[in-house]
Amino acid sequence: MRSEFEKLLKQHKDALTDELVKLGKHRQVQLAEWDIEKNTTDYEFYFDGAWNAQQSKIDELQKENSALVHVIKSRDIQLENEKHEYDELMNKLVDSGLQNKELQKRLDAVKQLIEEYKDPPTEDKTFQHALSIVACELEQALKGGSDESN
Repeated sequence: MRSEFEKLLKQHKDALTDELVKLGKHRQVQLAEWDIEKNTTDYEFYFDGAWNAQQSKIDELQKENSALVHVIKSRDIQLENEKHEYDELMNKLVDSGLQNKELQKRLDAVKQLIEEYKDPPTEDKTFQHALSIVACELEQALKGGSDESN
């Protein structure tokens, strides 16, 4: 911080000196340099105060930034976990959809058999009647109940 102050004070002194020389006020150059040297302690006091005030703002912003980075990282982790859960659910949904298609194929095959059993291509009336009863019972079972009357 001290070297920064000295650098800025030198820039100020050089700029003031250059400006006075350009204006042709050579006698005032020494007076201005003497005045700057005499008041260096005051300048340094104000410089330090301003520096510390700005540094306090920087420190506060860095704390806020750290807190925001922490929040962002937490949200990233949460988002990654939710994405993982979503992917798992989607995989389960796809798997269940495939299982449902397979079950639907089986169900359609059973329904086809039921229709064939209702009117079997045989001359044996007892066998036709037995198949018809089986067909009705299977149909009731698929509907989720049982036919107690047959």
